[in-house]
Amino acid sequence: MRLFLYDKFFEKFIELPRAIQNKVLEFQKKFRENSRSAAIHLEPIKTFIDQSCEQPGLTKSTGQYSGYLNPVMIFSFLWVDTHDEAMAWAQNKMITWNPNTQAVQIFTAPDEKIAPLPVSDTVPSSSLYDYLTDAQLLAIGVPSVSLSLVKEYPKPR
Repeated sequence: MRLFLYDKFFEKFIELPRAIQNKVLEFQKKFRENSRSAAIHLEPIKTFIDQSCEQPGLTKSTGQYSGYLNPVMIFSFLWVDTHDEAMAWAQNKMITWNPNTQAVQIFTAPDEKIAPLPVSDTVPSSSLYDYLTDAQLLAIGVPSVSLSLVKEYPKPR
């Protein structure tokens, strides 16, 4: 089993108490050995924007700390923090695999849920990026749910 560790995961991980760090490392080892083990106990979280996020059974072994996994292409261990802080961090994140850049994209969802736009070759007329088509914006890594935001970005005066 491959387990992708989001680089920002480590920023929070190093701030955790040593005993919690050890529990997280123990969880990662068990997860890599058998991701379908009953001890892993992944729970989907229906209140998040990204419905594929799952919460592993860390709270039972760590008390007030939670972690979040996302099975994009491989499982991604994204964040660990106190339960409430971890929930706040994860609830508006979107995790996608960008086939154009061959990278995982983890970003805060736009304030309003925006439906992905169909790819077209038309260009906006007053945007900073009006010289780029939707397909070109996608190719440079703009998530499809953010196309309309990027296309609305005004030209500087």
